[in-house]
Amino acid sequence: MAQSQNGWEVVGRDECDPGPFEGIKFPNGILAGDVAYVMRWHLRRYRQTVEPIVNGTCWGWNAKRISGSEEWSNHASGTAWDINATQHPMGPPVRTNMRQREIDACHQLEAESGHVIRWGGDFSRPDPMHWEIRGSRSQVAALARKIREGEDLVTTQAEFNKFMDTWWTNRMAPDAADNDARVALRVAAWQQEVGRSGVSTHNTLFGEMRAQLTKISAWVDEQEAGGNPAEFDAGKPVSTEPHQESPV
Repeated sequence: MAQSQNGWEVVGRDECDPGPFEGIKFPNGILAGDVAYVMRWHLRRYRQTVEPIVNGTCWGWNAKRISGSEEWSNHASGTAWDINATQHPMGPPVRTNMRQREIDACHQLEAESGHVIRWGGDFSRPDPMHWEIRGSRSQVAALARKIREGEDLVTTQAEFNKFMDTWWTNRMAPDAADNDARVALRVAAWQQEVGRSGVSTHNTLFGEMRAQLTKISAWVDEQEAGGNPAEFDAGKPVSTEPHQESPV
């Protein structure tokens, strides 16, 4: 049986999950099972920490060989996917189309996966659109199980702090999508007292966090009750009334 570069068997399109994936179409799909499950997790994290994902610029399974080689591409085994291909073409230096914080976030995603997933931005010929499975079947299964069981992939305080820094930077970046919470955070002085000088940044920020956690909790409850909710999108803003409790 032919194998792609990462050692996975080349498959037909009928062995792929057709998606959509987190609301995004990946033509021809991704290898069904644990790979597709891990890939959906990766897309959620990419959207949260790197940048928005643009429909029509993403690609999945493709029975092709690596350019200039007789070796099968990892796309041929359904274990590779491209994100925002038109924004991040193969060849030019990564820094010509990605900011440093986005590059750092891509490296962080590799680390979060235990390096079961690899980013193409570090290839000798940079391919920043490209992501692929580099782990074995057992490693992918272990990562999928870890995600399903809700285990925290953040293992140290330093990693947690980095995630929070990335979240804040993405939320307040000049090109981030506006919403009521972001506007309030941008224009208000940092305050922790309710009602002082208009909008309370503290209450806006933590009110939004609380609403998001409430949304997640309801989604988990529905899953556990045997429902079939849509894929949870943690990247979408949650409208919320300002949190009215005084800070400790």
